[in-house]
Amino acid sequence: VVINCFFLLLLFYESNSISEKYKKYRPHYPTQLATETLGDLKGKKLNFLLDVGCGGGQTTNIFAPYFHEVLAIDVSENQLKEAKSQNKLAHVTYKQGFAETLPCDDVSADIITAGAALHWFNRPKFYNEQLETKNNSKLENIYRISSNKYLKILDEMPYSKKRRFDNISMERFWSFDDVKGFIQSVDIYDIYMKRKENELHLSYEERKTKLLELDPSEEFVRL
Repeated sequence: VVINCFFLLLLFYESNSISEKYKKYRPHYPTQLATETLGDLKGKKLNFLLDVGCGGGQTTNIFAPYFHEVLAIDVSENQLKEAKSQNKLAHVTYKQGFAETLPCDDVSADIITAGAALHWFNRPKFYNEQLETKNNSKLENIYRISSNKYLKILDEMPYSKKRRFDNISMERFWSFDDVKGFIQSVDIYDIYMKRKENELHLSYEERKTKLLELDPSEEFVRL
């Protein structure tokens, strides 16, 4: 399962186009997410944050100010490249790594975050890794469940202390180009469009016109 998920992630996210659109058009998490999640802990500087499945660094950026050291890992080199290009914090390190084999050696993490990435993991292995890596004598397990598809994941988590936040929201005004870019940043978009292109046995101009008709982002704007 780990190997299959790994290659599926690479299939989706090793596209330069997807990584660039993901960075540009995906909404960033509100800083309130970090302050609400950390609660009273935000009043002191914590030692070590491990961000798993960091992508372009969206979660890393809002949690990093509260830690002395941050390690953010992802399986995708292209996502890490985008994350490193926008990183302005000297205490944040991005590197390739897997949720199922956390690269922390004997270091204990104060907090482990996984922003909208848990559904990609082999979760039983990740939970075991998390329990071995985390200094459980210091902090409780904290997660944010941000959508209904994560309710099942919340239920399965093998922790006695779990919290769900329903009071965090954000507003953003989008242009049509923003909406199109967001749709094009979805993991299966490139795969879908390439498959459709290969199915069309038309001239270049006819294929181009037909692809515009089949493009989900163009269809949304037409609505």
